[in-house]
This record gives sequence, C-alpha cells and structure tokens, in this order.
Amino acid sequence: MASRRSFRVQALLELDKTKDIDPTVSRFFRRNFIANALDLTFFSFGESLANPRTILPVFASTLTTSPFLIGLIPILNDVGWSLPQIFFSRFSARLKRKLPTVLALGVLERLPFLLFGLLALQVMVLPANTAVILLLLAVSLRSFSAGAVGLPWQEMIANIIPAGRRGSFFGTGFLLGQIAGIAGSGIVAYLLAEKAYPEGYAISFFAAFGAMIVSWFLMCLTKEPDQASTNRGFPQDQKYGLQGAVAILKENQNFRRYLISRGLFVIGFMAMAYLAVYAVQSFHLSEEYAAIFSGVMLGGALIGNIAGAALSDRHGSKTALLLATVIWAAALVVALLAASWEVFLLVFFLLGMSNSANTVGDLSIAMDFSTGADRPVYVGTARSMAGFITLPTPFVAGLLIRAGGYSLMMGVALVFVLLSMFVLWRFVREPRQA
Repeated sequence: MASRRSFRVQALLELDKTKDIDPTVSRFFRRNFIANALDLTFFSFGESLANPRTILPVFASTLTTSPFLIGLIPILNDVGWSLPQIFFSRFSARLKRKLPTVLALGVLERLPFLLFGLLALQVMVLPANTAVILLLLAVSLRSFSAGAVGLPWQEMIANIIPAGRRGSFFGTGFLLGQIAGIAGSGIVAYLLAEKAYPEGYAISFFAAFGAMIVSWFLMCLTKEPDQASTNRGFPQDQKYGLQGAVAILKENQNFRRYLISRGLFVIGFMAMAYLAVYAVQSFHLSEEYAAIFSGVMLGGALIGNIAGAALSDRHGSKTALLLATVIWAAALVVALLAASWEVFLLVFFLLGMSNSANTVGDLSIAMDFSTGADRPVYVGTARSMAGFITLPTPFVAGLLIRAGGYSLMMGVALVFVLLSMFVLWRFVREPRQA
C-alpha cells in the first residue's frame, strides 16, 4: 500500500515525456510544483484565520448592523480579485518574467492581514463607523492588490505548469491548504470562545499575517523561464486591455458563451456573502460558530478539490465547472429548507465543495482558451467580467432582502445558478477539444 501511494505521488510530479515541453519547464517542474503548492497551502491557511466569507463578515457584524456593509466584505474580496485583471493584460504580457512582479505586489497583498490585527486591537476605542470604514479599506487594499497580482501570477503558473497538469497542481495546493485551513478554523473557534473580544480576533489576524509571509518566501523558490524560452510570440499588433477583450469576444463564440454562463453563476453566487451572518442571526448563535462554519466549509472543499482536479485533468475544466454549479444549486436549496443550524452545516459543506471545484475549473479553463500571445487577454477578460458583474450584486441582494427577506434573495440566486448550469452544459464546448 505504501509503495502504491509513493507511485501515485511520483506520477503527480512527473511530466508526459511524449509531449513537447520547454526544457526549463521540465527541469524545474518538481521544484516549482512543490514550492507553489506549498505557497497555496500557507496562503489558504492564513486566509482561514481571517476568512472573508465567514470570519470577517461576523467581525464586521460586531461593528454594524447594516446587511449591506456586512455583505460588502466578501463581495469586495471577489470584485477586487477579478475586476482589475483585464487592465493588466498588456503589462503582464510584456513582462519577460512574471515572478519579480508577483513577489513585489505580493507584499502589498499580504500587508492588510497585519492591518486587520491592528484594527482589532483598536476597535474598543474607535467609533464604530470609523472602524467599519477602516475594515472596508483594508479589505479593499487586500482584494485589489490581489487583482493586480492575479494576472501575472496566473501567467507565471501557466508558464511553469504545463496544460494537463494544472488541475492537479491547483487541486493539490488547495487540498493541502484546506487541510491546514480546517486546523486554522479550529484555532479561530478556540480563540473566539476563550479570549475576550476583540483579543481573539486580533491574535487570529496576526497569525494569518504570519502564514502569509511564509507563503511569500515559498513563492521565492520558483524557477521561471523567461518569455523567449516559452516559445510564445508577442506580435506588435496584438491587442490588449479592453480593446483586446472586444476583439476576442467578436472572434470566439465559445468564449462568449462561457462568459454568459459565468456571469449568470456570479449573480447566483451573491447569496454566499450572507450565509454566515444569516445562520448566526437566524439560529441565535454565538460568534465562534463562524469558525465552525469555516471548518465545515473547508471540509467540503477537500472533496471539491479532489473531484475538481481529477475532472479537470481527465475530462476538461468544463466538467469541473458543471459539478461546482450543480453543488451550489443544491446548497441554496438546503439553505432555503434548513430548519436548524445543524442542518445548515450542510450548506457550508456544499459551499466548500462548490467553491473549490469552481476555483480549480475556472482557473484552468481560462488558460485553456489560448496558448499564444492573447492568453493574458483571455484570462484577464474572464476575471474582469466576473468582477464587473459582481460589483452591483450586494445592492441587488440588499434590495431583495429588504423586499422579502433572505429567502427571496436565495430563491432568486437559485434561478440564476440553474440558468448558468443550462448554458454551460448545452452551449459551451470544452476549450481543449474545441
């Protein structure tokens, strides 16, 4: 049995020798795979200690009762990551090596976790409105810094991890990260239960910052080939930014249909921002339950990562995205019907599964639409489109909650998720096959 496991790990770190792969990529594949998978591991662990979908919204709920401001935190996290990327497509494409830029911007991306901790120490002496504004500014800095580094980072990963191995890479990194994240959620639950407010939050946020620094140093171990050695031409007439996005949208019908499906899914995902606060308020739970929800969500993410990575590499990323969409629809159905917090745990488990399978599939499929000079445009367009659509969703969700409560908002979200699933299944072709 031990030898069989060893064989599987060995196969994970080996490339198909029948494929034409750049010698530099082949030479450093194992090193790059391990270093960057561990980077994802520590990054995910750090994020579990300041989870933007559970911990930070519940922390915000101690400062304000506004559902809009509370729901804005996970939305800002997603919008900041997605929205800027198309505007960095020319910048990223012209970089001979992506790693130096990724490391420089990565410092700015990690700094807000230190700011979260400093803010938590000061909330007792700051006016509540000031504390909320500072929290939203720190979340914005973190998320938009992630958006700035996002495209160069994805391009770096595409350069060092060949197609057909990216699903395994993302799945491995996120799988290890979620195992560590489950431990992190246990730590947060203990801190919030045993430490006086806001000390528990402060310790958790400082620990998150420490894990983020470790992830940055692991990323420093990457060996990236320069642009010339990747055999990718960058013609002078190649269009980038919004102009490039318009060009590929006109030319590639399959990509347009994929973006329509993704847009519908993003609207349906608006309910995610409110699940933790809804559960805490509806079932009259204490704050440490937010950490329990995080742990359950990460447990589901383990399964979603394994399934998403396997489906992405073997059957294409479209299959992984279909799985993620079906599971999120199931999560919304359970959320609408749940009569107790114990049943509601299943919602977070399914959310974790869906989010992980979606992340693996979405990161891989955007890279698969092109291998040439326009790949940054494809990746940037996919990310920024999601950001533009996500931006108004907290306003829409807030209006729906005021009009008919959380149930109406989740019901509307479910309709959009089902539409997304139909468009993806019926009209989008797997880009590797297309």
